[in-house]
Amino acid sequence: MTDVLVLGAGYAGMRACKVLAKSKLDLNVTLVNKNSYHYDATALHTIAAGTNVPENIEMDIRDAVSDKIKFVQDTVVDINREKMKLI
Repeated sequence: MTDVLVLGAGYAGMRACKVLAKSKLDLNVTLVNKNSYHYDATALHTIAAGTNVPENIEMDIRDAVSDKIKFVQDTVVDINREKMKLI
């Protein structure tokens, strides 16, 4: 089994998780994000204009990704490539 670490639950991270979860590869995928939610950035202007509320554009990451993806809420401050460790 291959371990895959996805850093960040923005559009690219969420898309990567979706594709990896659907793949036929033998993967152990972990998603790390500092917040427990993902938001639709294309709708931020509606919040600024006062025509929408933040709750309508936010989604819990655990509800948005496959059960095959392990989610860790934390902040990565450094990556040690030699030891293959996150700090």
